[in-house]
Amino acid sequence: MRRMLLLLVAVLLLGVNTALAQQAMQDVIYLKNGSVVRGVIVEQVPNSSVKIRTSDGSEFVYPISDVLKMTKEASLQQTSRKSPLGAFALSWLFPGGGQYYNGGTSNVVKGLIQSGTWIGGAVLALHLDTQTVSYSYSCGTNCYESGSNQETDYKKFDIGLGMMVGASLWSMVDAPLSAMSINKKAQGGAHMMVIHGVGLDAYPTRRGVGAQLSYQFR
Repeated sequence: MRRMLLLLVAVLLLGVNTALAQQAMQDVIYLKNGSVVRGVIVEQVPNSSVKIRTSDGSEFVYPISDVLKMTKEASLQQTSRKSPLGAFALSWLFPGGGQYYNGGTSNVVKGLIQSGTWIGGAVLALHLDTQTVSYSYSCGTNCYESGSNQETDYKKFDIGLGMMVGASLWSMVDAPLSAMSINKKAQGGAHMMVIHGVGLDAYPTRRGVGAQLSYQFR
């Protein structure tokens, strides 16, 4: 069990490093007229002007009075289109997997929380408390019997299972939605696959009631 958890942690860290490494940053200038210019700021004269070089090699100079704000954002050229189905599948395989696939600081943070919650729940669920309970009773005249039984407390199992299920559902719902949001930003709202419906179906099991998450794409 310890080897499995160590393997999961290693995969988790690898996914985080890969996702963060993919985030190339670029300078972005927002102008008061509503235009947005992305590239690399090559010259800035305090209280006067700013020069930016775009990806095609063109250079533009803007007076500071025309600039609304200047910031750094993830490069749209480095933001490839994401597959909602792929993000869902990765989250189904391991909570947080779809978030690492989507990339971006916010998605990676969510993935860390989801993965950490799932791993913590697995550890808690498998760490069952077993205690020895002694008993003794009289079974009649000159008859006295005593002994002990092993009893297991399943409270930690129930809490851990709840953490695992919660982390999995959160990851599977969030990953495809985040993928579609990334696609919309990167492609300016072009047509893409969207989730038409999300359902949570209940069904009876031997131990009680189970649930099944379903998506309908179009």
